[in-house]
Amino acid sequence: MSSSGGSGSLSHRFEPTRQGAYHVGILLTEGVSAWTAHDVNDGRPAALGWHMGHGALEDPRMPTHPASVSFVTLPEWSTLVPDAALVPGSEVRHLELVHG
Repeated sequence: MSSSGGSGSLSHRFEPTRQGAYHVGILLTEGVSAWTAHDVNDGRPAALGWHMGHGALEDPRMPTHPASVSFVTLPEWSTLVPDAALVPGSEVRHLELVHG
């Protein structure tokens, strides 16, 4: 993998076009993006990729028809609240409402 990104298989059986075979997890940050594919039958990691910017979303090795997809954004947007929106002392209550 180069310093600007790359992808690779963790399993010799990885086929990105196999329909419904993988759960794809996607990570998006301000400067880097990444994906990982896990086999839905046994949960084992099958492949991963990372790229500068949002290039991981266009990686040709990312599964094309996953069974499911989850996203993580960093920083976690649900906790970014302007100071003026919170009454002093209510930060903990806000986080409990957002995250349970």
